[in-house]
Amino acid sequence: MTNVSAASPFATYDDVQAHLDRLGMFHMDLGLGRMERVLDALSLAAPPFTVAQVVGTNGKGSTSTFLAAIGTAHGLRTGLYTSPHFVTPRERIRIDEDMLSADQWPALANRVMAAGGDSLTYFEFLTVLGLLAFREAGVQLAVLEAGLGGAHDATTAVAADVVCVTPIGLDHQSVLGPTIAAIAADKAGALRPGVPAVTAPQPADAMDEL
Repeated sequence: MTNVSAASPFATYDDVQAHLDRLGMFHMDLGLGRMERVLDALSLAAPPFTVAQVVGTNGKGSTSTFLAAIGTAHGLRTGLYTSPHFVTPRERIRIDEDMLSADQWPALANRVMAAGGDSLTYFEFLTVLGLLAFREAGVQLAVLEAGLGGAHDATTAVAADVVCVTPIGLDHQSVLGPTIAAIAADKAGALRPGVPAVTAPQPADAMDEL
């Protein structure tokens, strides 16, 4: 029996995973308002570490992993946030290549909930938890892989120092639009004024939107 309360609902990693299971991995609710409110409450809207956001269709996970590995090789304490996972959600949050230890999840998740995290979707909750874990660990670089699109993706609620765009193709057409141009336009919503962006070679329609 675990010792939980309304104020601190999670006592174990299994409690956190049960909450995530209730939220549903594939449930979406577009919009950045929930993320912005929780990030503001945790003072994470502009984290105290460099943020590289990776958006696109193909190769987001490998590009994110390469970037994190480069950071680690250069001696930076590096956080990596990716999705989806294969076996456990713990795969999504790594620090210096190691998964965040299971015993750290309950306290971090309780802090997310206390900041209004009960309103967040599965992906949003994990995004905030990952950012909080990175700050607590003192990372110097965080690489964040976007989940879907760019304009409304949870990772776009966080200030970025560079946005990386991997090759864009047809994906999530029912949400992002039926054409390469429509999908690229949504992903281009991750671009911020004054923030450098780099891109892989793109189809002409996608490059026009970027």
